[in-house]
Amino acid sequence: MGRNIGIILIILIALLTRRIQLEGMEQRKGIVTDIEMVPTGRMGRSTAELPIATFQHYDGKQYQSRKDIGAKFYNNYDIGDSITVYFPKSQPKLAEIYSFTAYWLSLPFISIVLLIIIAWLGIHNLITMHSRS
Repeated sequence: MGRNIGIILIILIALLTRRIQLEGMEQRKGIVTDIEMVPTGRMGRSTAELPIATFQHYDGKQYQSRKDIGAKFYNNYDIGDSITVYFPKSQPKLAEIYSFTAYWLSLPFISIVLLIIIAWLGIHNLITMHSRS
């Protein structure tokens, strides 16, 4: 029972941390103005479509986002689609296109959560074995 509660707490803390990261950023609505083909995979032999979003900052200037938050999970965007961009406060040049799957299901995020869970299970098993002997 204690092991399950620990795993649930780890996942909840990871999700809360991720949410706090997003809260510390500004968001703006933008428009997809171009689609860029970017290399993917180990050797760069495959390509994926990266939407380029143009948005207006509070300072009145227009900026472009050429980054996607998280791993390269791309939704099917078309030129003219409305899109949300996030960026650190007062740094619109660092804007990234928000995608639910890229942000919440990115490989680095899932890997870290899994590593913490595996470590937790190992520690829990060691403590349990030690208390039985």
